[in-house]
Amino acid sequence: MPNLINKVYDRISFEDYEQTIKDNGAIFLGEGASRKGYKYKKSVIKIPHNEWGFQDNIIEAYAYNLYGRKPDENGYIFAPCKLLNNGCLLMVLVDRRPYKELPSWANYIDGGQCGIYNGRWVVYDSACDIRPLRFESTKWANVAECPNY
Repeated sequence: MPNLINKVYDRISFEDYEQTIKDNGAIFLGEGASRKGYKYKKSVIKIPHNEWGFQDNIIEAYAYNLYGRKPDENGYIFAPCKLLNNGCLLMVLVDRRPYKELPSWANYIDGGQCGIYNGRWVVYDSACDIRPLRFESTKWANVAECPNY
């Protein structure tokens, strides 16, 4: 179980952390509906910019904690990651590949967000696809579930 400092989404806390990593050389990769991604050394840091992003980080960390290097019941192999004590997600940097190269199971991942890490196909953004884990993941992280998630 992670030892989270933030038990709920706190915009100011995440904005401060975002500025800190940028000051330390993190490179902005992009942003989705609920999180921003930064490359830092050989990793990606996912910073939530709303409550859903906070929950997404928890779900992805929980899925990797639950399955590790083994596929889940759908055949998904999750990119190695860990939940930081502030609720951000630290994930390995994967080699993103063109959509036409993706394995068939990646068709079931939102946007085919899969890549290669250590010679294996892994999912690097799966929160939308594994939302059934939300109840277990919030208990695991000892946080309240986000309403309307």
